Parts: sequence; structure tokens; C-alpha cells
Amino acid sequence: MRSNPCIIGDKIPFVHNIICILYIRIQEAIMYISKFRKGNAVMLSALAFTTLFAGSAAQAEEAEEAQVYGLEAGVAYDLDLDGDGTTEQFVWQTTEKELDDTETTRQAVLDLYVNDSQPSSFIDDYAYMWRMDKGTLADGRTLLFAMSISDNDYSEQVLALTEKEAGLPFQSTDLAKLSRTEGEVPNHILSGWARGVTFVRSEGDTFTVRWNDTLSCAGIVSVDLDYQIDEATITQVDQPGILDETKTWTAWQSFSVKTDVESGQEAFTVAPGDTVSLLQVVLKNGMRWILCRNADGAEGWFADPDSAVWEESSDGMHWGYFDEAHFAG
Repeated sequence: MRSNPCIIGDKIPFVHNIICILYIRIQEAIMYISKFRKGNAVMLSALAFTTLFAGSAAQAEEAEEAQVYGLEAGVAYDLDLDGDGTTEQFVWQTTEKELDDTETTRQAVLDLYVNDSQPSSFIDDYAYMWRMDKGTLADGRTLLFAMSISDNDYSEQVLALTEKEAGLPFQSTDLAKLSRTEGEVPNHILSGWARGVTFVRSEGDTFTVRWNDTLSCAGIVSVDLDYQIDEATITQVDQPGILDETKTWTAWQSFSVKTDVESGQEAFTVAPGDTVSLLQVVLKNGMRWILCRNADGAEGWFADPDSAVWEESSDGMHWGYFDEAHFAG
């Protein structure tokens, strides 16, 4: 078993990345076609170009669809931002500014408008654009999410925005700073490649959002985290991240499951071909631990490797611990 530093997390292609792929494939096709006789080259070139363009166009369309979020830029929405029972007209815009600075070549600017006034703007020096989504808190206020997007669909900032009073600037909290690891050693429950988010629900003074994260054992997973909100601040609730327990994972290698986090006592062993459900993830002393349940209903914890693992065998390449593990990057 070896670690692979090239596996770096979920990457969703931009449309302009698809265009670059198209260009490269066409060049490869031309080199291949040049080996044939001139009479066949024209026909083969046309066929190759048509096939490559059609496939890449389909990929581009899928990429466009993947980038659609709950709130569309430039569209007016009637939202109850402050929870007073009356809606306000909300519009947002995202623009990219090209800069001459040697360290910063661009800025993604987010402008927010409420009833034709502009209470807030946000800037990210490392992003191309912003996306926005929303949810409704238990007290009736609209909770806005603003995500600055950089290379490979990475969310640089994940801002939760609320309006305390009409006309005042939005109060903002970067959920990424609360929940996402910065640096090589895990210091938050999410890895450094986590991105998102999607609003799930709100109860009382808490709300739940769903992140897309990457576990070394399982690849790309969804993780639900709870946050507590009051009039001025948002904090992450100190509890496990919830995984999708409805998904079945089939092990391709053996690993030991313990009775508790950091315990030396074995609860059971997962053998190749065994199926499990992944239930929760916690962080303890810089290590992520995952709660799983086997087909017999027994539960226990195992440590997520500190880097992605892979192994080549006679039946192909295996990634992580499970056949269903999917990595991109």
C-alpha cells in the first residue's frame, strides 16, 4: 500500500477547461492522422473533429449544469432577509477584475443589492467568480451563502450572510475558516479540499449545511455539519460530521475496526468483499476517525489514513479502502 500525493480531492471541470481538453485531443488526432495516407487524412480528420467536439460539447453542457446554484446572478428575488414578515428585493452580481499587480492578477467581486441600495460588497483575490445559494432560518430570516470559486471549482471562501437590519451591511462568517483544515495537519473536521455548501435545514438556533469533502479511505463524500447562529455570530457545533449512511461501501482490502476512537480494542475486522455503511466522522488529536456499521449491525471506528492510498493488483488499480471510492484530481 502506498500513498499518492497526486490524489488531491474532488475536481469539477470548468467549461474553459473542457475547451482546453478539446484542443489537446484535436492535436493528438492530427498527429495520429498524419501517419495515414493523404487521401484518408481528410475523412479521418473530419470524423475525429466531429466526434471530439460532440463529446466535449456534452461535457461542457454537464459542467454548466453542475455550476447552477440556487440564486442566479442579476435576477431579482423577493426574500425576507431580516425575518420581519416583509420581503425585500435582493439582487447580486459577480464580476472579475483584471489587475496589474505582480502578486494578484485578478479579483472576484461580489456586489449585493437590497431594494436598489448596495449594503455590501466582497472581494476575493484568488477567485474567478462568486456563486450564491440560500436557506431559511427557523426565525424566518433568509440565510445567504456566498462562495468564491477558483481553479477546479474550489470554494476559496464560503460566507454565511445575514441581515440584522434593513440598510445595514450584511453580517458575514466564513464557514471554511470554522470547519476546513488549513495546512497539512488536520485542525478542523473537514479536509483542506472540502467545498460546498448546500443548505439542509434549520431548527431553533442551529442550521445544517452539506459539504463535499474527500476522505482518504472513501474518496468524495458528503458531510453534514451543524452551526449555531445568534444575532451577531455563527459558530460550528462541536459534534460529529454526519455521512450518508444509506450508501453501501464494498471493501477491497482488510482493515481493523476499533470499539472506540483511539481505542486499541478491536470490534471487528472488515475483509475483502464485506460491505459497510459509513455513519460519522470526528477529529481527535489531528486524526479523522470514521464510525462504520457492518452487515451484521455491529458498529465501530477506524482511522482515516493521513493520505490517499492506492494499490495495483492483477485485477486493476484500487483506491482507498472501497471499490466505490472515487477520487478526482
